[in-house]
Amino acid sequence: MAKTELVNPDVKMPGAESTTEQQLKKTVRLHWDNEPNSDFDCPYDGTYCRQKHMRVLRWREAVAYNAAHRVNQVFLTSANMFDKCPLEYSNDVQCIRRLRYENIMNKLNQNAK
Repeated sequence: MAKTELVNPDVKMPGAESTTEQQLKKTVRLHWDNEPNSDFDCPYDGTYCRQKHMRVLRWREAVAYNAAHRVNQVFLTSANMFDKCPLEYSNDVQCIRRLRYENIMNKLNQNAK
């Protein structure tokens, strides 16, 4: 059986661009001063998730780049495009928040029986 790696979404993940990291440092404080925002909050526990914030910032950078360089390309968006968890999961990689949520839901379902 493979060893499961637990991921904390508030820890720096590989592959983060330096400009995104710099923008994250500038905007993370703004998030705490405002109301909860599903674009930045974990879908499982509702608290701030650094990885969701980074995903939004990367998307904004891509839109700004395409506008500045006049890239004529269609891309689809939706009102809830950032609602899901940004981390890819497999049997070997699990987010600690997701595991905690699933354990709580399993206990609630067992108690309801």
